[in-house]
Amino acid sequence: MGEKVSKKKRERREAEAKAKEQKSTRNYFLGMTLVMCLLIWGVGYLFNGTTVGTLPREKAVEQIVITDSRYSDEAKVIRDEKQLKDACAVLGMLRVKFGEAEMTEEPLITVFYQMTDGTEKELLLGETTMRWDGKDYNLKDRTYKMFLDMEQAYFFPETVTAENETLTK
Repeated sequence: MGEKVSKKKRERREAEAKAKEQKSTRNYFLGMTLVMCLLIWGVGYLFNGTTVGTLPREKAVEQIVITDSRYSDEAKVIRDEKQLKDACAVLGMLRVKFGEAEMTEEPLITVFYQMTDGTEKELLLGETTMRWDGKDYNLKDRTYKMFLDMEQAYFFPETVTAENETLTK
């Protein structure tokens, strides 16, 4: 009978050891997965920058007023729901670099968001920096150039056709 008890204890200890080993292996893989995710995110952030996460979504915006001193002093007003969605998407593609920034240049593009709650927010874009909610950011070159092309085509299409006509002459 003593042999049966010791055999049961031994089997129980072996089962506990096996369960502990499985739990340890699972924790190891979860830890490694977390480390890899953080590493991939960090490398992506260093190379691609990050978005300004606080830019408003189209549902919170009543209208957008945009001016671009390169093309016109006339402001473009966007009120249509589809255009607001597209405009917020275009403005949301801006990427910023890591680090301190100070906007000392004159802004080329000014965007006023008139929110549905009655408040106004302002986005200023220069050549290399932007100001949003009183905070300055360094712009990523690649996405800024893409943004400028999309901004010109979407908000100021008349300048695109004028440039194409001068290029074909």
